Amino acid sequence: MFELHLSCLPITVNKAYPTSRSGRRFKSPELKRFNDIVQRAMFTNEAQPEGRLSVEIELYADWYIKNGSIRKIDCDNYIKTLVDSVFANLDSDDCQIWDLKVSKVDGDVGTLIRIYELDNH
Repeated sequence: MFELHLSCLPITVNKAYPTSRSGRRFKSPELKRFNDIVQRAMFTNEAQPEGRLSVEIELYADWYIKNGSIRKIDCDNYIKTLVDSVFANLDSDDCQIWDLKVSKVDGDVGTLIRIYELDNH
């Protein structure tokens, strides 16, 4: 099992790949900073996950506004940048993900990702 804790939320896809005036998408400076954060948080001696994988992601934040309503924040906007960055640093391909679970957790801002190897069939 691989586990990574970050003290921030991933950058959203919208902030990661803005569109230029000419209509082309490019990697934002914020995405480059997030990739650096992930790279610094990872251990170089981690074993690369192999075969079919199960990924669990927990996004920690204050998900409620003052009146008790849920903030209108889609957690799926955070997933692509997180998965791409982690798998690039593991030198693995995220096409190996067969099972993906994402949870919002009320608490101090942060991210937890766990990667498990599934039985190969």
